[in-house]
Amino acid sequence: MLERMRAACEDVERDPATLIFSIMSPLAVGSTNEDQSRRAATTGKTPEDVRDHGVGARPSKRWSGFRL
Repeated sequence: MLERMRAACEDVERDPATLIFSIMSPLAVGSTNEDQSRRAATTGKTPEDVRDHGVGARPSKRWSGFRL
């Protein structure tokens, strides 16, 4: 996909280095497993889905030093 985007840029004489990339990922953080499960459910995902394909954990497990 990235190569197609770079080629499209070159086709219209745009520098591919000017592209800005971002990612959207489910986020479910809770102070307990139950809280995390409830928050994951609001995204339509299971806690396992969020942990495996998004960002999900209890703060003590993954978030030390993380800042928004």
